[in-house]
Order: sequence, then structure tokens, then C-alpha cells
Amino acid sequence: MKITYNNTEVTASSKTFELADFRLDFQLSLKKINTKGRIVYEYNPFRNYRLPDGTLNDFDTEELGFDINNPVSILTQPSYDGSVNLILNDNKNIPRLINSRFSVRELNTYEIVDRSGSNDTNIYDQGEQFNIDTSLYKRTTTIPKLDFGGVFPGGDLDVGNYVFYFKFSDADGNETDFVAESGIVSVFIGTSPQSIRSGLRNENSHKYAQFVLRNIDSAYNYVTVYYTKSTSDANQSEVTSAHKIDKKYLIRGDASVILINGSENIIDISLDDINMQYNIVDRVKAQAACQNMLFLGNVNKPKIDYTELADLSLRFTPYLNTSKKIEDVGTSYDTAAGYYNPNNIYHFLGYWNNEIYRLGIVYILKDNSLSPVFNIRGRDEIPTYTQGLYTDTPLYDAQGKRNYISINESDYTISSNGYIENAMGVCRFINETDTNTDKIAYGIDIRIMQESNEVMEELKKHIKGFFFVRQKRIPTVLCQALTIGLDRQSHLPTVPVNLEKVTNRSLTSEEKSENFILERFINDDRTLDSDYVSRLYKMKKSGILQKAAICPEYELRAPYFNQLFTGEDFPVGEADCQPTEEYFDCEYINNRHLYIPAYKSNIGEAKNLSHKVNIIAVGDDVELVSNGNQKFSSRAGSAEEAYKFEYAYKENKVKTASNLIRGAYGPYLGMDNFERVMKLINIYIPEYDVGKNKTYFDVRYSDKSSYYAISDRIDIEEFNNSVTCYRGDCYICQYTHRMNRNFQDPSAPTNDDIVDINTWKNNYDVNNSETNAKINRGDVNAIQLGHWITFKVRSSINLSIRDLDYSYPAEEGLVGHPRVFYPLYAQNIEGSYKTPESFVINAGISSTTSDKYYFELPNVPYIKNNYETRILYSNIHVTDAFKNGFREFKFTNYRDYPKTYGSIIKMVELFGNILCVFEHGVALIPVNERVEAGDGVGGSVFINTSNVLPENPRVLSDTFGTQWPESVIKTPYFVYGVDTVGRKVWRTNGQEFEIISDFKIQEFLNNNITLTERELTPIIGIRNVKTHYNRFKQDVMFTFYDNLYGFEEKVWNICYNEILQKWMTFYSWVPSYSENIDNMYFSFDRNTSKQAAKMWASTHGEYIYTDTFLIEDDGPVNLFFREDKKPSTFELTVKFSIERDNLGNYKRFVLDGDTIKYNTTEYGKPDGIYLLNVRANLEYPTGGSPAIQEYIDSYKNYATVNAGYYDLVIALCTKEYRDNLTTSFWKHGTAGIIDIADTLKPCMWYGKQHPFEFEVVVLDNPSVHKIFENLVVLSNNVAPESFHYEITGDVYDFADDRRNMYFRQEATKNLYQYNGSDILFNKNYLKVKPKQRDILGSTSPYKDRSTMFPLYYTRVDTVNEIEDYYQAATAPNKDYQSLSGSEIIYNEKLDSFKILTHVKGCPFKGFYKQRCKDTDPGAIIDDSVPYPYVWAQYGRLRGNMDFIEDNWYVQIPSINFYQKNELQWKVGKEGAWYPPLNLVNNPLPSDMSVLEIKGKSDIPEDLVRLGYDVNADSFDTTKWETITNRRKESKIKDKVMKVKIRYTGNELVYITALKTIYNISYA
Repeated sequence: MKITYNNTEVTASSKTFELADFRLDFQLSLKKINTKGRIVYEYNPFRNYRLPDGTLNDFDTEELGFDINNPVSILTQPSYDGSVNLILNDNKNIPRLINSRFSVRELNTYEIVDRSGSNDTNIYDQGEQFNIDTSLYKRTTTIPKLDFGGVFPGGDLDVGNYVFYFKFSDADGNETDFVAESGIVSVFIGTSPQSIRSGLRNENSHKYAQFVLRNIDSAYNYVTVYYTKSTSDANQSEVTSAHKIDKKYLIRGDASVILINGSENIIDISLDDINMQYNIVDRVKAQAACQNMLFLGNVNKPKIDYTELADLSLRFTPYLNTSKKIEDVGTSYDTAAGYYNPNNIYHFLGYWNNEIYRLGIVYILKDNSLSPVFNIRGRDEIPTYTQGLYTDTPLYDAQGKRNYISINESDYTISSNGYIENAMGVCRFINETDTNTDKIAYGIDIRIMQESNEVMEELKKHIKGFFFVRQKRIPTVLCQALTIGLDRQSHLPTVPVNLEKVTNRSLTSEEKSENFILERFINDDRTLDSDYVSRLYKMKKSGILQKAAICPEYELRAPYFNQLFTGEDFPVGEADCQPTEEYFDCEYINNRHLYIPAYKSNIGEAKNLSHKVNIIAVGDDVELVSNGNQKFSSRAGSAEEAYKFEYAYKENKVKTASNLIRGAYGPYLGMDNFERVMKLINIYIPEYDVGKNKTYFDVRYSDKSSYYAISDRIDIEEFNNSVTCYRGDCYICQYTHRMNRNFQDPSAPTNDDIVDINTWKNNYDVNNSETNAKINRGDVNAIQLGHWITFKVRSSINLSIRDLDYSYPAEEGLVGHPRVFYPLYAQNIEGSYKTPESFVINAGISSTTSDKYYFELPNVPYIKNNYETRILYSNIHVTDAFKNGFREFKFTNYRDYPKTYGSIIKMVELFGNILCVFEHGVALIPVNERVEAGDGVGGSVFINTSNVLPENPRVLSDTFGTQWPESVIKTPYFVYGVDTVGRKVWRTNGQEFEIISDFKIQEFLNNNITLTERELTPIIGIRNVKTHYNRFKQDVMFTFYDNLYGFEEKVWNICYNEILQKWMTFYSWVPSYSENIDNMYFSFDRNTSKQAAKMWASTHGEYIYTDTFLIEDDGPVNLFFREDKKPSTFELTVKFSIERDNLGNYKRFVLDGDTIKYNTTEYGKPDGIYLLNVRANLEYPTGGSPAIQEYIDSYKNYATVNAGYYDLVIALCTKEYRDNLTTSFWKHGTAGIIDIADTLKPCMWYGKQHPFEFEVVVLDNPSVHKIFENLVVLSNNVAPESFHYEITGDVYDFADDRRNMYFRQEATKNLYQYNGSDILFNKNYLKVKPKQRDILGSTSPYKDRSTMFPLYYTRVDTVNEIEDYYQAATAPNKDYQSLSGSEIIYNEKLDSFKILTHVKGCPFKGFYKQRCKDTDPGAIIDDSVPYPYVWAQYGRLRGNMDFIEDNWYVQIPSINFYQKNELQWKVGKEGAWYPPLNLVNNPLPSDMSVLEIKGKSDIPEDLVRLGYDVNADSFDTTKWETITNRRKESKIKDKVMKVKIRYTGNELVYITALKTIYNISYA
């Protein structure tokens, strides 16, 4: 495996795998990957990463975005083909799902899975497609284009208004969210006005719809189609249903042709599924799989810059568009134009003039998720595009600073220009162009306000596309109507006509003025006559009342309007277009069909309203209604009594009267107080007043209802500063209304034959009822009455698409057909058509919005994106199903928990539930919890709850949790974790919670968990708290390491065994990652990880960073300080320095300003890796204002508290070193069937021999002091390496000098390390304040004797190995194991001191390296030893142990020390004096040949601050052992002694017992 950091390969292409101390090398790049094989012998990276040339490569890419700050959590999920899905989350990148592309077969074999098709779902493409391919959620890189082809005959679609929604689908059936949404697709029966009707409910239209989806993401194979359909029964409420088409539409190239014919299998779904919002998160901290669901915890939603987008949205400004004219159908309905044409409904359904709409914009974010609705600019009286209409706020000011549009928060206005310019998208459009508007479909132009590209460029930083939306109109215009006349006498509606055309003859001016007509049943000669013209009764305009109107929308929605038009007052105004003439025209060939031939603009007059127009609904064939002032009727006479009639114009009670009217009239509106005829009018809501627009706008501001798309989705790269939106709610319709008809005779309903044309003339008598009874009723009812009027109106429903009325089966049985309408049925006056017209509509056909809802951005102070205690859960995944339920997270599928216990850090599946580990608590969260309902015959009875996750979890611990996700591990029995804040190790089985560190290793944890508040993020290889489980041994290993700042690292590995339920050992090796495979334990070496991580950290420092970690000869490495970490209120100067280090690396590099170079002049070419301690020194400005000085002081305090941020240990290495760095994969122990050629060696970890040691405490007879003489170790003949004896030392006369001894000891070690020795010291030693003993007082200048232990440092090792810190963790000092002599160790918490004596194990028959001159015979010069030597035997004089008959007899050494009466210490000041450091009593560490102290620069800064300098007061150069009686020794004596015996570890040791030989001390 390769490791790459900062776009640079760190390892060579060779893959190296190591098992214990054996390596297996595979040159994978040189060998073919077999499609089948044994998984035991090969360790291969996934090979499903596809390069642009189509070849498959190792899955080795930086596109995954991994880094060492974010450990990756991996869940496995079996896939349907036997392969494995890996679900990856790292709290940084998007959740990913990557398939292994191989299946594990029986007997540990594998087989490559090649899924069908050329676009396999388990192959991942390099480049832009990568994040899409690997995303857990199905995403897309493109914004597809949707083309509506039309609706065509030949299919089986049910009638209704459809909206289609499109998703991309991969070969497995995993789908994206909706990527496109159609407009309204109106599907009805017929193709011409003479055949078109709406159809009802699920009636078959025999049509299909066609779409083409273009610009499709190449990652997907198919398009999946969903749709909603709105339909209804006759005059019933709209019913909307949702469906999924159970068919995959193949993608060819980047397009898919989609034919929807209605015969496809469909899956019924709910509208909630169409509006299902999905929880899209861009990073996840915790995850678990449980009960076939994926749970994600501590999630972050994609960050949306709401402030920025809200401001940019207000730079979209709407204007009225009047360019689109809808083609006319013709007065005879010659063509299927207008809104008979589904294409016009889809593309050009316009908006109402003078109505209020609320508009918004939805953004398509970078990850293709959708934003909430943002408001665009709004305004009153918006005309067509006019420059300067809106208040202009430049995006940037003259200095380049970002400007934001100022909004009055009290009323959301942007300007006080009187036009209610607002930030809520509320608009009222008004047409001010004096052009004919009868064909204009009003659209909305939405433009970017600034002509420059600044707004677009700013938007491109945040989004990739957008589309516009609107709320449903809250109407102020209820409907439109055409005013006509009302006869004074009969109260029947009458219409003005072009009499010359109706009568087909020339007329005088006087005759033309009598152009209001009513149709009589007799002619002027009072005979029954079917001739239309001869029966017309004509009236002048002055003779009629102007109090009626024909309202098509009322006729088709009578139940609704009957509740409104009850004689109340309504504001009425003229519409913006009017008939050109004040009469109806007609065709010569059909003078019964009256129509308005032309229209004109009426913009000016349309603004004037009549506010108290009384309106009452008059239904079909109604005898009389009244509003109190005026009577209205739609019936004259009755069918049953032939002599009944109504007089036209005036009452004329004479036998010869001919102004007689009979028949039924269609519905109309009776109106009072609006004295105008032949006017198209708008009827407004009660109390409507333009002066109240501010109130109407305020109502819309608070409208929280949903929005609906009014445009296609637009790629921002293709947006050309404006777009025209339709998808409105205003139909321009031509409507034909039948004015009148004769009655159906009760005896002969369909008769239209007249037997006696004189029956009326001969028998009617005003005063003679007997003769009236002789009138032939059948002849009177047979007169063919009827004329029709046709005109245009704007309507909220599609008046063009009506249907037949089958609601009267008895009537249909008589006449042979249902109720009909024109133009579906011809205008027919025959006897069988003396029925009311059909006013049936399919309410669904008039729906104008989709059924996918979008909602406004909440108006709240803060929108949260980080949900630290939220748990999301996916759909249930059905085993072996192609579609993966883990990929879908419905919007409502989550549960938020209180932050009482901090954030969610880790989730673990535990016995079918979720164990949730918080920062400071642990809780068990039942999944699909069952509640006990009682007892049954067979035991307890349970019922399932409706919630997947309960509201209240079961809290197992309210105190301890973890801050480190990888410290939590699950074993077959328990879940373990480490709380570094509480310094506890815990475990739980879901029922009980136990602290297993108490009373066992608690002191160790207290002393050795050293992380600070700002050190709670892992850096793999450098800083982490991780727990490992060796299933073979059933060991739980708790590891800790921290090596970010400085050279000295803190690292340990402590082991707990589950079988023995005991803490077993400290390990001197640390894995970075490990896993159990078939009961075999494998791991990665943390030391290898650390080196690579150090390189990464150099270029990714939080404050300081470099541009590279590679050094080539004297090539430069540039240092930087992150700009975002500098204060913004004042100028901070940063100067870098290279600090001294105990490795001496600082000498090899030269710093010139911000540039580091290797000193090739003195040291030649660089070789290997070098660690440098770089410091950022801060220089602050002076002389500023008090306010600035306050900022400076605050930043100084911050810099002091967080001083570690301003230091960085950078790792610089050569390219050769980097290329040779490999990641080794190790197998541990003997489990498994892997063939190993060599014998496993004890204590061999990661190819390196480790020592081992054990420790005992001698407690025998603890009440008395003992002089310890010898040890007897019962074991085999493997010699111990060293012995270490720890006592309190309270019995020695120098016991009260131990504080001073400790300070001098640690300060000396500090001095050694500072000058280049690889030696450790306790950095907290300065907290120990020495105090010189003085028992002689003023009688002598000398003080009480000072004591010093000589130390011989013989072992050299690197400062950042675990063995070094292990000694510190257990001693607890920071020194080497293999040294001779005694030292003082200090317990900081107890403020107590002990004596630790070290001695090397020297067997009598053993050999050692005796120092000699290089000229001596047999002298050996070896780079591993810094001096010439010869091999010499210890013998009895130098040796201290011997092996006899399975026993090692070991001499316990004496404590050697020096004492001297010193003069008064002179370093420091009164009350705080410090001892001089002796430079000659202790031999230099063996890795130092020279110690030169020439100036203060050679003295550690901490000591310089105390007063140490290059003088005799600071350094003692006298050798105490040469002073008479100054060198002393004493047997080790105490009540209790701790003994630690250490072995090199290269041989197996069997230890049976340990015996201590001592004498009782009576002194």
C-alpha cells in the first residue's frame, strides 16, 4: 500500500507485508491480479478505480480526501453479489460507500465480481465523477435538461393533469433525489375542439407523453420516472395521487428518450414520497449498522452561507413579460390552439395582471442538494423591463468591500419609493403597454439586477444552479365576466347583436339601435314559427337594464360561487382588454352563434373600480331571484302550461300581444350598481381596494405555505442574466354560452315538430282560461329556441377542457345523450337538445402547480448545520436486494438527544441496539423498542412501539464517556472505552457499566493521560487514544500517544485480558491500526505511521507550516504562518527561529528569514530524516490607541495560554527516504494457516527486538527495616539484562536533601539534552524548589552536606520511542533503564521522593565492551559504540550474578553517593537560591563526547531565567569523589522494596519464583 500526503507519494510502489518478524514481498504492480484466488496468501488493494483511459487500477487516490486528523470509521455491509460494501465516514469528507468488487467464497477463496453493463456500480471513475460514484447518497454532477415532446394519441394514459419527476438510477436500482421536474402535462380526451373533453377520474385518454432528458450524468444507467396525477369525478374535488413507473428508461450517451404511455406497471406511492426530503449530511462522526439500518450520529449538514445567498437572491428582480401571444382557436373553434394545446399549458400558462404573487429562488448547491427557498426582490406595480425600476445596491463599494442590501426589518421594505419594494418576493404586476392584450399570456422575466457578472461570479462560489418558485396565488380577482343587458319586464338576460348580420339585411340607423334581442316563441303574426329571425324581439339599449353578466367560471364552479354571490357587494373593474364593439357579431351561415369578433386594449380604464356592485348568482332555469332591489330570472313560462309566458320589455295584456317569451335560460350573474354592458369585468374579493395593497403585501409576507417550481432547473454556467417564467395560473379561454332553450314537453320531451302553427293565435286569450287550455302544449314546446354567445375571458380554470354530464341518467334515457356543450357537440336546437348544457369539469385538469413543495428559508437569527447529538437512520435494507436501503435517509428519520452528556463520539451496535458514547456519558438506545404489555400464557407479552429510536435513551453512565472515537472498541463480551477527561477506562455490556481502572491502574492513568483541552483531535501516528483487541489472545490493549509538540513523546500500551479479567502488562510496542481476520491478529506499526504523519504535519500545521517536507541538497523550505490565525485588528509581525534540539539537527540548517536550507558546506548532502523545532516569535506594534492596546494585550494572553501553537516540530527528509518509507502489515502470533518459514521469536515486534521486564514488591515482614543483600531468581539460564530497586529512602541521613538532589539531577540532565544528548528529564522539575540545608548557622561559611548520586548513562536510544516513555510511566521519572547508579524519583501529586537504584546484569561468565585506546591490540571500532573497545569477561570482580542449578544468584548493589559541604548558593535571589550544577561528578552520557559551555546560549533557557550563567556560581567543576571521605556507599535498606527485573527479550524466559535475601536492620 502506498501512503501519499500533500499530493506527494510517500512510499515506493513496492508493497511490503510483514508477519511478526517475517516479510512477504509482493510486487503487485508487476503481476496480474487474478480473477480468482486464495485470500490467505494475497493482500491486494481494491482494483476498481478506473482511469480516464478506461483501465482499472489499484484504488489508490487522493480523491478520497483522507488525512491524518480524521481517522476513518469503516462499516461493512454484505452486497447482493457476495461482495462487500464499505461505508466510510471520517468527520471531514462526505459519507462514502465503496464496494470491494470481490466476493469471498468458501475455503477462504475470492472471486472478482464483474457486474453487468458497461457502467458497473462497483467501479469508480477518476476525476469529477469520483465523489458521485463513491457517495453514500446517490449524487449527480450535472443539471439535466428536460424537453417536453408533447402529448400524442396512441397511448393509455388516464386523463388528468400530470407532473413528472425524474431520478437517475444505477444498475442496482439506487436512485438519486429528483433531478428534474416537469411542468403541467394536461392529458385529456380528443385532439381538436370538436373532440376534446376532459374525461373523468381514471378514464383512458388513449394518449401518451414524451420527454427527452439531456445532459445526464454518465455515472448512471437509467432514468426512473415518478409522477403525480390530479383528476376528479364530475364537479367533485380534485384528487391527487402519486405513482412510480416500474420501468427503467435506458440512458444512451447523455440523453434518455422517455415515452410514458400509461400501460406501464406502476407502484402507488404517497405524496409524501414525492415530497420526501432526505437528510443530506456532508460529514459524520459516528456510525453503526443495526437491524438492517444504518445509523449516523453527530452529523453536519452541508454548510450554506445563508446570509450571502439571501443577499444575492435579492439581486434577482422580476418584470412583466408581454411577448407571448397565445394563438386563437377562432370563433368557430377551427384549431386546437390556446389551452386546448397541452404544449401551451406546459410552456406558456401565464399570470394574472394586477394580481399579487410571491416569488422565490431555490439553489442547486455544489453537491446537487437543494437549498430552502430564498426570497427574490418584490415590488408593487411591476411593468415590463424598465431600467432603474429597483433600488440598486452595488455588490462592492469603491474599496472593494462587499455591500449588503439594507432591509427595514419592521416591514421588509428596501426602499421608500412608494412602490412597496420589498425583500420578501411579493410582487404585483401591471401591464401599462397600450396594446391589445386578449392573446397575451403574461410571463415573468427574472433578471440579475447588476449588468456586470459580479453577482454571477459571487453566486458561482456557492451554487451550481437554481430554479424559480412561487406560492399559490391568494386571489384578489375572483373571476371575469362579460356584462350584458337585462330585460326590464321579464328579468331575463338579453344581448346586443349586429342586427344586419343576424337578419342578413340592411337596416336603418333606427333599426340598428334596437339591437338587444330576446327570442320569442311566436312571430309578429303570433304564429308558431321555427324561423329564428322572425321571432327575435328587439329592444334599444335605453330600454333595457345593464344588470347582468355571463361568468363562465361561475357556471363551471357553481357550488363555490353560489356561496359568494348571494346579493353582497363586490368591487368590480373593467378588464385590461375589451370587445372592440358593443355588440355580438355572427356568421351569415349561423346567425344563432353570436361572438365578439375583436378586442382592444383597456389599460387606462382597468385601474378604476366600482366598489359596491351587488352580485347575485342566477342559476339555470330559475323562475325568480332578488337582491332586494332588483329581480332576476332565467325562466319564462313553464313546460307544463303552454299559456304561461313572460312579456318582453313591457307588459302588454292584450290577446294580440307578440312580445311573449317562453323557455329556460342558462346561468348568469345579476348585478346592481354597474351600469355598463359588453364589458369584460374583473370581480374582486369583497372590500378589495388598491389602496390596501400594503396590507395585502403584509399578508403575503407572513404566508408560510409551500412554493412550486415555475422554471426548469438552470445551470448557472448557462444562465444569461435573465429567464422568462410561466407555469402560472391564468388561462385565456374562449367560452361559448347557450343563452336559452325551449322546455321539454312532459309528454313528448324531444318533439320539435309543429302540428298547428296557429294554435296560439287561435286559442290564446288574456281573459279566457278555457280557450287557453286548448293551446297545443306540444306545439308550443316544440319551437326550436336557442342562440349562443362566444367570448374570451381569463380564468383560474381551463374553461376549454370541459366534459359531458352523465349525472342525469333518466334525462339521458329520454333524449339519448348526456348533457353536452359546444364545441364538443354542435350547436343544436333540435328537440333532443332542449336540456341544460353540461357544466362538468374535471377539477384536476385545472391544477396549475406541481405537487412537490418547497419551503421558505426560516426567518430566524441562526440556522443550525451542526447536530452533535442527532442520530439519523436509513431505510431498512432488504438482504440481497439490489437497491441499497442504507443510501436513503428520509428527512423525518432522526432523533435529537439532549446535550447533557456532550456530543456523540461513537456508536456501536450492541445486541440489536445502539450503544451511544457521548463525551461525558454512555447510553443504550433501543432500536424498534418493544414495550412489555403484560403476562401471557407463554410468558411476557410485548408490543412494538412506532418509533425506531426512543425519545429517552437508557443512560448507563452520566459521568464518563470518551472524547476519542477510536478508544471505544467492541469485543464479543463488552464495549470498552477511555475517558481522557475523567481519566478512566470503562466497559459495558449494555446492562451494567463498570470502571475497570479504579484501584488497579488509576494512578497510572492520572499520571500519564497528559492531553490538554486543546489536544482532543487525533493525528494518526502522532496523537491518538486508541483501543485494540487481539481476539486470539483476548487481549484488550489501550494505547495512548502524543508527539505533536516537541521531540519527547508520551506513549503507552497497557493490556487487559478478558479471560483473566485482569490487567496484564505494559507493552513496549504500539499498533496504529489493527484487525482480527479469521481469529488472526494483524496490525500496522505506529512508528512507521508516525514518520509519514510527521511529514504531513509539516505542511499542514495549524499555525506554522512549510511548503514542502523534502530537502534536496541546499534547496529551500519556506516557512509560513497562517493568515487566518493572525489578529485582524492590528499588524502582527512573525519572525521564525530554529530552536536547539537534543539531536543537534538545528546545527545542520540555516534559517534566512522565512527560508530554511540544509548546510551542505559543513555537513555535505542531506541523508535521511531530520526533526527541527521551529518557533514563531511574535512582535507586537507599539504606540497604538488604548482600544488597539487592549486588543494587543488580549492576543498576548491568548498566545501565552496557547504557546504550543507557535512551536512546530517539522520533519524534513530526502526524496530517497520518502520513497523507501513503506507501510508494513504485520501478523501476530501463531493463529491461522499462513506458512511461516522461521520460528517466531519472543518479544519481537515489528521486526525489532524489544526487552521485557517484570516487577515485584517485597512485602515480607513490612513492619521492620531490612537490609537487602541478594536476589535468587528461579528460572532458566537466560540472563537478566538489568535490575532496578526502588525504596523510599527515609532512613538515610540525606533523606531531607532529596529535594535538592532531585533538582540538581534533573537540571543536569536538562543541560545534557539541551546540548545534544539523547536523554530525557522531567520538564516539571522547575516546580521543585530546592532549599539549602543549614544546621551550622553563622558559625561556618559552609552549609550542611549536599548529596549527589553519580549516574552512568550507558544506553542510547531515540527520544521518541515507547521504551523511553514506558520508564517514565512506571518509575515515574524520565530516564533510561540500562544505567548504573542511583537516582531520585519524584511523585508530583504526593510531593514525595524515592530512591531508584539501577545495576546492569553482569554474569560472571559474561562479556562486555571494555573501553580502550584505538591503538590497543584487538581494539574494535564500531559505529554503534562511540569509543574503541575490546571484549572482556566480567569475572567475579566485575560481575554481580551467577547461574547455578536453575537459579540466578544476584547481588543487590549498594547505593553510591557523594557528599560535600557547600558554600551559600549564589544562583537566584534572596529566598530562591539554586545549587550549582556539577559537570564532573557524572560521566557524560555515552552518546556525548564533548560538552562545551561557552555562553548563555549553551544553557537551557529555563535555567538562564533562574540566574544560571557561565561562572563558578552556576557550575561546580570540582570532583567530589576526590575529596576525602566524600564518596560513600550504603546498603539498600527499607521496610518495603520494589524490584524490577529486565531482560533483553531475545530469548524465551521461564521464571518460577523470586526470592529476596535480607537481614533485619536494628540501627
